[in-house]
Amino acid sequence: MTYIQSSIRAIKRSGYKVTGPRRLVLGVLSRAKSPLSTYDIQSQIPEDFSVNVVTIYRILDVFESLGLAHRVHTKEGY
Repeated sequence: MTYIQSSIRAIKRSGYKVTGPRRLVLGVLSRAKSPLSTYDIQSQIPEDFSVNVVTIYRILDVFESLGLAHRVHTKEGY
């Protein structure tokens, strides 16, 4: 099972909806080779979609609470 598939299952099990922006952020995180800031994530979302930084912060907070992302305290990244 891929990171995205297992993450979608975890999101659903926790009672959250699997929204378009959440899928987009999952896609970016699944390709990440190093920690990303919210602005890094936003810059990697396709231009056809608009996801603002506040939404990305909220998504990352949910992902962190579910263990799908980890906050890196040495620099602003996930």
